Amino acid sequence: MLIKKTMKKISKSFIVIGLMICLQGCIPVELMQVSPPSVDGIYYSFYGKEAIVVPNTATNSYSGHVVIPSTVTYKGKTYNVTKIKSKAFNCSRGLLSVTISEGVTSIGKEAFWYCDDLHSVTIPESMKSIGTGAFAACYRLDSVTIPEGVSDIKSRVFNNSGLQSVIIPEGVKSIGRVAFASCGLSSITIPESVKTIGEKAFYYNSKLESVTIKGATTIGDFAFSRCGNLNSVTISESVTRIGNGAFADCVYLRKITNLNPVPVAIHPDVFSGVFKPICALYVPAESVDLYKKAAVWKEFKIMALKE
Repeated sequence: MLIKKTMKKISKSFIVIGLMICLQGCIPVELMQVSPPSVDGIYYSFYGKEAIVVPNTATNSYSGHVVIPSTVTYKGKTYNVTKIKSKAFNCSRGLLSVTISEGVTSIGKEAFWYCDDLHSVTIPESMKSIGTGAFAACYRLDSVTIPEGVSDIKSRVFNNSGLQSVIIPEGVKSIGRVAFASCGLSSITIPESVKTIGEKAFYYNSKLESVTIKGATTIGDFAFSRCGNLNSVTISESVTRIGNGAFADCVYLRKITNLNPVPVAIHPDVFSGVFKPICALYVPAESVDLYKKAAVWKEFKIMALKE
């Protein structure tokens, strides 16, 4: 009897599992995934008095011009929109422009990744954090102004985007690895507040012609490598480390202004591919003799800076 009862229970279990599998196969995936609440076509999660923009789990595709508001009203209650969650808009290939209203303080990881028609983004002054890869592979995005409240530019933020110009404000402390790699920048000024320029941060910006570094202490490995049209570089006196291959394969580099009175010890590969004998290296007048004796630096055409 015990064996028969056990067998019946097992049989019932298999029947239930079988029915579940059959039902799952008959219901489209879209219907099985529950979308979060939406207001005016934007999806949110609500926590206390805050609203967070989230991905639509059923279909994460936006198009046209999107405005993310400062506040949103849902079921009679008004919430402050504070964050854009990771991957909230990613792969929205018809998305053309985004205006983020004041009050939003963070953009999550890969929030707009591969929005390849996105050509305009307005980021508010309230913004404090822009996540890793947030605008990577936005091929048509050609300019952006980073708000002063952002203290760190994270890795891959604009990697492989169409950026032709960017304003990095005073207050940014670090630029992450590959942050602006493979963009279309023509010139870049890095403010005094930046202390670290990460590995390959500006790698393979083939249109980049001039770089001014005002205050960094560290230039990461291959930071400006393969910037084939780079012609002029200014290095601040605060730089104490220049990573391997930092300016490798910058074959048209013809002018370096190094404000550091003491030559920084560097690896021979830092300027690999640069034809040093025809590249002018301007240094403080009192430091000319030091540079003429320093490894690697002595290979350049050393000249004194005019006061």
